Amino acid sequence: MRVRVYMKSGWYWAAWVLLGLFMATQDLVVWDKPITWAVLVALLLLNLGQNLAWGVLSLATVQVCLWFPLHARPPLRNWLAHLGASLLIVPVGMALITGMALLHTPPKGPLLEAALRFALWYISFEYLVCYWGVVGLHEGLQILRQYRAEELQVSVLEARLAEARLQSLKLQINPHFLFNALNSLSALLHSHPERADRMLVKLSHFLRVSLSQPREGLIPLHQELQVMEDYIDLERVRFDEGLRVICQIPEACREALVPAFILQPLLENAFKHGLAARRTGGMIRIRARQDEGSMVVEVQDNGGGSHASEVPPGTRLGLQITQARLARHYGGAQAFQLDFLPQGGALARIRLPYQVDPPSLVEAHQGSGGTCG
Repeated sequence: MRVRVYMKSGWYWAAWVLLGLFMATQDLVVWDKPITWAVLVALLLLNLGQNLAWGVLSLATVQVCLWFPLHARPPLRNWLAHLGASLLIVPVGMALITGMALLHTPPKGPLLEAALRFALWYISFEYLVCYWGVVGLHEGLQILRQYRAEELQVSVLEARLAEARLQSLKLQINPHFLFNALNSLSALLHSHPERADRMLVKLSHFLRVSLSQPREGLIPLHQELQVMEDYIDLERVRFDEGLRVICQIPEACREALVPAFILQPLLENAFKHGLAARRTGGMIRIRARQDEGSMVVEVQDNGGGSHASEVPPGTRLGLQITQARLARHYGGAQAFQLDFLPQGGALARIRLPYQVDPPSLVEAHQGSGGTCG
């Protein structure tokens, strides 16, 4: 903060005016003569003039603080500089204060003797308050400002770190998905070239859509389901259209916010590890519901995971990515669970806070079942 800022600050000058008014009341308390309007006005002018004079001189004190700060482990030369400055500024101030006091109450004896008596009586107070008091206030403000700036910087760094971690997760999920998709495409290339060709077209379309969608932040669930429709169409080719996908999404849940692409690893695991062994009759059910201020989203398949004693190795990366992204967005207010059902298949369940954008221009979507979009 430059000295010019103090000069233009109404708060700065108001503080000195208030101090002058306070000191005028102190003089009135000890005044041993009749108090008239002339006496009152003279005391007010005297104290306001003295304190405003110190306000002007304190600008020099502030400038010394800017040149030789004391709030950040100052070297000895900074303390010596302030000591020297105090020995210059305080005497100037005392000369002004004393001159004003003597003009208000002319001495009855020698002028020099009265001036020295007043200066010796007043110098300890002025030295402590009007120099080192200003230094202390200025340095305290600098410490507070520095603390707030550091807090802001920490917040910005934490936000950037979280963004970098999410970006890292995105970079992990893209190769993971592409590896699985290309592996499936390679398996179909020679045995079912027509299906491989359709799958390649679907893959190109899905990648184009996914790259145009923001992967960070939150989006309404219905938008997430629309993007997943492209991914499901891609998998339909691999399953030769013998695949049923049922979405049971209440209207209230369609506008709820979810992390972008949060369903893709769950669907990928359902297709790759749940339905991979089934040639016909494959089914995936996507459900959502509200539950005590939270939203629960489930992805269930009817694959062959009924007696699995542990998570298949291939699912670990997708689940780790999902769990990490949920933790980045919601901290401890979220939960992720994968269960293998006795009747067959697996159930992936996400619980996250129920959040919706304010009513907007988003077009309402109808239905509670059928297609996902």
